[in-house]
Amino acid sequence: YQRRVRGPTFTINHMIQNRLLYKGYGNLSEHVLTRLSSAKSIKHISFGWCNGLAIVDNGELLEWDEDGYVKTTTHTTMISSFFEPKTSVRRLSCSWSHSVVITNEGKAYTCGWNKFGQLGHGNTVTVQYLTLVDALKDEYSVDCSVGEHHSLILLDNGSVYGCGGNHHGQLGTGDTNAYSIPQPIKDFKASGPLACGSRHSVIVNKGLVYTFGWGGYLQLGHDETDDK
Repeated sequence: YQRRVRGPTFTINHMIQNRLLYKGYGNLSEHVLTRLSSAKSIKHISFGWCNGLAIVDNGELLEWDEDGYVKTTTHTTMISSFFEPKTSVRRLSCSWSHSVVITNEGKAYTCGWNKFGQLGHGNTVTVQYLTLVDALKDEYSVDCSVGEHHSLILLDNGSVYGCGGNHHGQLGTGDTNAYSIPQPIKDFKASGPLACGSRHSVIVNKGLVYTFGWGGYLQLGHDETDDK
């Protein structure tokens, strides 16, 4: 779940029908909205299954986490200290168990579960703290989106790079191989935005919408259930 919000921000203690942040087990009487007193004005917010990130108006980052993949905490905390001093955040995206953050300097950071190489660090080792994607350190990243086990990152020159699970072709590489180092979608440029579903992806270029990956529920919009 992700949306732009202004003013006071609230999260819910339990995820009701997969809509909001999941925070443990209990009965319906515990589904209480809680105001995030440390948040001033939220510019962008994204929640995964057990994690959440939000960008505050000054570019600082708020983090929620329950399962320890990112940073174990029992309350909302500022984690901008993971970055260099005065670094601010422009875009972010959270999935079931991993996250991608883009700074205003155009650097991509990832953390979380990494079984399919979705963090882009050249391995499948889980990373508990936001870590620079070294393969893109000389590029300028402007946007990102993550699926269940894959990640897409858009560069300022229109190139789109993907890494992670690719069972249904959701990385757009023309094959179904998983990649732990970000791979470009060849012969394709995007203007953005981009978005990832669980196992499929959507990219916009100059007003045209492109989809690829799993099509089992007609989610690719091609009036057929074949993968693309």
